[in-house]
Amino acid sequence: MSTSSILRLASIKRFVPLCALALLAQAPVVLAGGFQLSVEAPNVSSGAHSKNAALIVRTFGCHTPADAAITATAEGLVSGKRQSVNLELAPDATGVYEIKKQWPSEGAWVVNISGAYNGMTCSLLVELGPNGSVRPDTKISEGEFKGKYARAERRKFTAQEIDSALQALGGKVSRVNEKEVPGSGSTPVIVSGLGAFLFLAGYAAITRRGHSRKSQKADGSTIGS
Repeated sequence: MSTSSILRLASIKRFVPLCALALLAQAPVVLAGGFQLSVEAPNVSSGAHSKNAALIVRTFGCHTPADAAITATAEGLVSGKRQSVNLELAPDATGVYEIKKQWPSEGAWVVNISGAYNGMTCSLLVELGPNGSVRPDTKISEGEFKGKYARAERRKFTAQEIDSALQALGGKVSRVNEKEVPGSGSTPVIVSGLGAFLFLAGYAAITRRGHSRKSQKADGSTIGS
């Protein structure tokens, strides 16, 4: 074997382990991106959907992610009590699902969406607005971990994480409701105005009685003379 052949063989032997290490380093990234979910509020760009759809969920990934098992629940905090509602997902197209509003308007609510496919998991937590409404700009895209009023994890959200989200959201909802209470600022004015009216009415009645008594006395003295 010539000297040049020996050098080439030695170079190949050094190069192969480096390639193997590079592939192993990339493997977690490839596997992590193998299955993903996205969610958004229906709008013009999201395509034609049912007019009653509150959220649109899509699946992404290799092979056939449309076969993924998708579940969703609405998790709420109403008058300090936890509530959970299993949500029905209506297929809209291949790998696309609609979620209609199936939860009450009272209290603070989040929607917990989870999908499992080929040993991989992706979950979304969507923060709802006042009265259990979906904000028009709600959206988290494929591959994102944080979107607009939504976040994602490559696992299921824990009960503690959901409770923490509801506690924080409950404070926001309470502040919004306080601002929306009608006439709260005018109540003292109404009460004070009513008090002034009653005072004037009483004063007028007392004055009329005084004048009446004086007139009766004056008439009696004239007759007696």
